[in-house]
Amino acid sequence: MVEENLPVQKERPSGIKFVTYFHYLLIGIAIVTGVISIVTKNYSSGLLTGQFESLFNNLGIVVVLLNVLIISLICFFVGRGIWRGDKGARIIVIVISCIVFISQIFSIIDVIIYIGKVYPIGALLMSVFYLIAGSIIFFYLVFNKKAKDWFKK
Repeated sequence: MVEENLPVQKERPSGIKFVTYFHYLLIGIAIVTGVISIVTKNYSSGLLTGQFESLFNNLGIVVVLLNVLIISLICFFVGRGIWRGDKGARIIVIVISCIVFISQIFSIIDVIIYIGKVYPIGALLMSVFYLIAGSIIFFYLVFNKKAKDWFKK
């Protein structure tokens, strides 16, 4: 019996699965947040009246829907790229994780200063959640040997 040299299939690390599922979770969060924004009309400034308010409300709905669509598409394709071991997706996630880290630090400072006046406690919890999740993903993709090996081809 002759054995053929078949390519060895790498087993997907569990951290890669986590990063992919996290990006798919972000799609759900974007959709839920968009629906809540539209239902509660949270995108309206409240400063406009009459026809301008109606026009702004309609534009607000379009902007919310475009944001949800763009975020969902980015998260889907990045998640799929991470799942497949695409180096470009890894770089995108590392860069976005750095941006998220910096923006969440400023967000946490802002929320702490204005907690109760402008922001509910939930805003602080979400900022801390994104800060921790972004940091974990960053350090995993940059320093974990299994993760680095997953993206080698």
